[in-house]
Amino acid sequence: MCGDFNATPLWPVYRSLGARFSDLALEHAAQRLERPVRTWGPWPGAPRLLRIDHVLGAGVIAANVRVLPLVGGDHSAVVVDLVSER
Repeated sequence: MCGDFNATPLWPVYRSLGARFSDLALEHAAQRLERPVRTWGPWPGAPRLLRIDHVLGAGVIAANVRVLPLVGGDHSAVVVDLVSER
C-alpha cells in the first residue's frame, strides 16, 4: 500500500499500520545505514521537512527506493522496486 498518508512515523495512524506492515523505505534506508528521504514541504519547491508519504508492505522487500521531485507539488514521489521475500 502506498500513498500520501499525511502521517509521520510518530502519528497513531502510521503506528497502527506499521504494526501490520513493513515500512519499505525505512527498511531499505536502514540496510544502507541511511535515513529515509523526507517527502513533504510546505509549498511547491520548498525543502522537504517531513516524511508523510509511505510505501508499506508484507511479503515483499524494497530492492530500490527513490524519492523524486514533482514539479509544482508540495510532495515528492516515492518509487519503490519490489521483490518477493524468500
